[in-house]
Amino acid sequence: MSPLLEASFPLKMLTAIKQAYQYKILNKTCELDWERQGEILCHTICQQNQSPPAYILVKMTQEEKRIDKLARSISEVGSVMMAKDIAG
Repeated sequence: MSPLLEASFPLKMLTAIKQAYQYKILNKTCELDWERQGEILCHTICQQNQSPPAYILVKMTQEEKRIDKLARSISEVGSVMMAKDIAG
């Protein structure tokens, strides 16, 4: 660590911040694993409700919009899988 940081903050606080950051990364990694296993989390729902930016959405045809909506779905089978393959 830089001498300036060590002089400004107590060492105990800096170690607590470092541990919190490491825990956050570990937790986000676990969340992504749970998502891949089929667990529905807040992040999953928010991602599903998103759409492309407005300037792209205006240029999309109805079929492209339908495929984009399907590609954001949680499922991995049937028409959703085909839409995800098409969307990339």
